[in-house]
Amino acid sequence: MSTDESRDVSVVLPENATIKNIREVQSCLVLNAKASQGQDHWTIDASNVQSIDTAGLQLCLALDRELKAKPVKPTWNGSKVFKRVADDLGLTQQLDGI
Repeated sequence: MSTDESRDVSVVLPENATIKNIREVQSCLVLNAKASQGQDHWTIDASNVQSIDTAGLQLCLALDRELKAKPVKPTWNGSKVFKRVADDLGLTQQLDGI
């Protein structure tokens, strides 16, 4: 995670965001959320994601909803795999068109 004067948070998702390592992904997101309270924009970098399943995408969607409720503006940068799986599950719109 990094923050700058514009109050921007950058979070990088791991290459594998599947049920097998969902706790690692969740821990990363929770730690960033606790460390960045008061920030008004998040960039979630999923550009290196090579494997993601429904559990991983559900966690991403939960983060997206939680941020928007604060209100925080999340921006998603997804890999081809991330985008394809989100599209297959009908979640592209919910994640702001990644």
